[in-house]
Amino acid sequence: MEIQEKEVTAAVPARTVIHVITGPKLTAEEVLLEVDSIRDHATADFQQFEAAGRLAHIQRMSELYEIFFVVMQGGLKTDVLDKMRAVLGDKVRKNTKEAAVFIRYTFAKLDDKQVHVAAVGLEYAMQKQVQPGNYIDWINSFKDRWEGIRAASAAEKAGKEPTDKSKLWELGMDWARGAEAVETINLRDAWDEAEEARIYVATANGDDTAALKPMHLKPERVQAVLAIYATEVKERNKDKTATKRVLSDSEQKVKRNYEAKLGYNKQLVDEHLFNIKQFKDEQKFTELEAEKGKLAMVRAETKVIRLSLAAFDSTEMDDAAE
Repeated sequence: MEIQEKEVTAAVPARTVIHVITGPKLTAEEVLLEVDSIRDHATADFQQFEAAGRLAHIQRMSELYEIFFVVMQGGLKTDVLDKMRAVLGDKVRKNTKEAAVFIRYTFAKLDDKQVHVAAVGLEYAMQKQVQPGNYIDWINSFKDRWEGIRAASAAEKAGKEPTDKSKLWELGMDWARGAEAVETINLRDAWDEAEEARIYVATANGDDTAALKPMHLKPERVQAVLAIYATEVKERNKDKTATKRVLSDSEQKVKRNYEAKLGYNKQLVDEHLFNIKQFKDEQKFTELEAEKGKLAMVRAETKVIRLSLAAFDSTEMDDAAE
């Protein structure tokens, strides 16, 4: 059978036609030729859009830092911030930091974590008295750039070991702002602008979901939890440093196999859950029970895999080898 091709018109930069291979008989060399072509275009796209976009963002941040540097040390600070807050409305609160106000006002498309990281990029540079003309070089001196700056700022705060609870909970807030969001919920009508943070608890539903429930803690209790969180993060980071170990080639190979198996098991869990729902809807009770058994087996195996992966990051393996 000959290889069939069909032309698909698409809005792809620098290309107007995509060749989609539909024939069943292909050699490995032919497949690689197609993939190589896509790879070349993907590399060009990255350079044209993502890499260029990152460089453009650094340039815009440099321009903004020059203004931020002057405003924060001059008499215009209050007037400028008041006008920015008026435009932003309920997107910021009274206690939103000045740098975050500047970032939200300038970069409307950033999410909460990106705003926090970019704001630290202004605050930390100001703290270090980086001159505006040196800002781009300063950013590029950090590995991972923005994330590197955030990590350096957080590590410096943690290294000061604040004992005052008021300082400790603020450190907890910094860690919370920089953490990955698990879920985004709408609080437009319920959130009090005076609240720095709100504590929720997730309770398992028994079906691979969890219910998010507010704890309704008083502000001082919220701060106490954040102080505990800051301490825990510091201890957790310390533990990672203490137990970090270099894996041998054979250990790395075994670990990769475990990681691949873990990914496969996650897919199996999704498939079994889907089948269970189908069998329930179709009232196929024999198949339903069999599928539940398969799901239980996969989940049990997944737990063993997770424990095995955790062992690779522990010094206990070294002790056992000795």
